[in-house]
Amino acid sequence: MTNEVEGIEPTADNDPREATAGDHSPMPLMVIGTPIGNLGDLSSRALAALQSADVIVAEDTRVTTVLLRAVGLWPKNIVALRGPRAVSGETVAAWVCGGRSVAVVSDAGMPSVSDPGTSLVRAVVDAGGSVSVIPGPSAVATIVAAADFDVSQFRFEGFLPAKAGKRRQVLQRLSVSEVPIVLFEAPHRFAEMVVELQSTFGSERRVVVGRELTKKYEEFFHGTIGDLLRWIDERTLRGEFVLVVAAADAGSLSRVANLDDPVVSNDLIEILQRHRLPTKVSSEILAKATGISKGDAYERLLRGSEADQIEFSQRDPSDGGR
Repeated sequence: MTNEVEGIEPTADNDPREATAGDHSPMPLMVIGTPIGNLGDLSSRALAALQSADVIVAEDTRVTTVLLRAVGLWPKNIVALRGPRAVSGETVAAWVCGGRSVAVVSDAGMPSVSDPGTSLVRAVVDAGGSVSVIPGPSAVATIVAAADFDVSQFRFEGFLPAKAGKRRQVLQRLSVSEVPIVLFEAPHRFAEMVVELQSTFGSERRVVVGRELTKKYEEFFHGTIGDLLRWIDERTLRGEFVLVVAAADAGSLSRVANLDDPVVSNDLIEILQRHRLPTKVSSEILAKATGISKGDAYERLLRGSEADQIEFSQRDPSDGGR
């Protein structure tokens, strides 16, 4: 997708690239919060700022175009913050210092909070420009407000590293945090992340989880990590997940798994077996989540299968097979 609005030919009046220093008095870069799911959360101030902007710098121009159409502000000049045709921070700084009204938005929520935006703010500030923040919805503030434990202080961690080894290191460090931790995760990686939380934080640490925040099918979970493993096993995981993990206390610290001698819970093994994955595949997941060897994981799963068979053979036929 091109950086210009489709159907509008750039001119000296509507092409932000024509801005040069000295055209007008400097304007502040407007950092604007946008809805995280519910269009009704777009503030009147944010709407006015978007309407007044000469150019909007967007994380994804396609997503922002949908928003602008929905609120009746299309067409507008939009440029991309990411991708092969992304605008540079230096260019944005030149527009701002040259008197253009520039807004920056992410796909959802506040720019610079686990989203791009910081580089533009830095470029504008370094160039001697100023910044104005128009606050709006935030997944971080929303999930913290839903917590049923003390969140008077918390740490925002966002998305965990993609590589398993680095992720385990980060989780091991976070497992002893004295303040709650806010995490983000995509639906296709959420189950694996919870397994890793269980293996490093223990099953009894409290969490609050939110999905589809502010949308029609918004859902919250309150309970322990062990309960969360069972909760996700009963659902099709859709939508980005946001969660807060409670701070470590003396009791939870004693249950934190040591990666040199990992504690593998029966809950985790039961869930893997319930999905009827091949034992080799389940053992790879178990090893990756806990740090034990694939051979040890394979043996644990086999022992679990044998125990299930023995339990089944010993059931009383009169119980109806339940």
